[in-house]
Formats: sequence, C-alpha cells, structure tokens
Amino acid sequence: REMVKRKAAKADIPDASGVTPHALRHSFATDLFRDTRNIRLTQKALGHANLATTMLYTHLVDEELERAMRKGRSPGSLCPPARQPTPVVPNVPAI
Repeated sequence: REMVKRKAAKADIPDASGVTPHALRHSFATDLFRDTRNIRLTQKALGHANLATTMLYTHLVDEELERAMRKGRSPGSLCPPARQPTPVVPNVPAI
C-alpha cells in the first residue's frame, strides 16, 4: 500500500494519497471492460468466481453512456465505430 502511494507521488499524480491498490485494480477493470465490452474477459482477468462481483464495474460505463446522451453526443463517440458490412451484389446475368 505504501509502495503504491510512493510511486503515485513520484509520478506526480494529483492527490497521490487517494491512489491505493484497490483503486488501481478498479481502474484496470473499468478500462478493460470499457475497451472490450467483454464482461467474461474482465471477470477472468480479475479472478472473480462470481459474475455478479464483476458486474459492479459495468455501472461506471453505463453512467458514461447516460452522461454522453444527456449532453447530446452520440453514444458512438464512446467506442470505436462498428464495421460496416460489405454489400453483397447479386450476380445478375447480362442480357
């Protein structure tokens, strides 16, 4: 715990006293879920036996979406755009 606080202070993190091992773990899990949207991957990375424990991290991402929507930004600005499917052109015989 003290090592984490020393490293945070050395890295010039504002309010380094609030940086704890738990806060680092929580930030890691939130970022992983935000980036992958894969709750099972996040669960495995954290070593949680119960998915409900991991689900606690999803509310932060949901709150971000709600704030963005209230500000009028599109939800797509929070994550990369989805790939558009390649259009299928039917093979039409020439006349």
